[in-house]
Amino acid sequence: MNVARHVLAGCGNTNNALSFGGDNGSNLTTTEKWSGSSWTTTSSMNIARSGLAGCGNTNNALSFGGSNGSTLSTTEIWSGSSWATTSAMNVARRYLAGCGNTNNALSFGGYNGSANFSTTEIWMKK
Repeated sequence: MNVARHVLAGCGNTNNALSFGGDNGSNLTTTEKWSGSSWTTTSSMNIARSGLAGCGNTNNALSFGGSNGSTLSTTEIWSGSSWATTSAMNVARRYLAGCGNTNNALSFGGYNGSANFSTTEIWMKK
């Protein structure tokens, strides 16, 4: 990868993947695409954060939750070339998991700084 970091999110497969967010001493907006052989830095996220979740692929992805000093409910959608902020989650969480795609996705679990969650939320594209 071009930017070393931890507690980032990702999605895709071995030929086309996306990594986003994370922490390398500060929260990041970094987004990188994997072509199957190398990483390329691309358009940044709108909100720097780490401990977020993601799902989808390199053409359509979601990022949700995370932390930037505060636990977030932020959701961003990736169009294949840029991120846009969209409907926030109902419950702010970090260190959560996610699966699905930009039409139908789940976010589940997480932590808010004082408690673990068993919360599951469904994302459905409007």
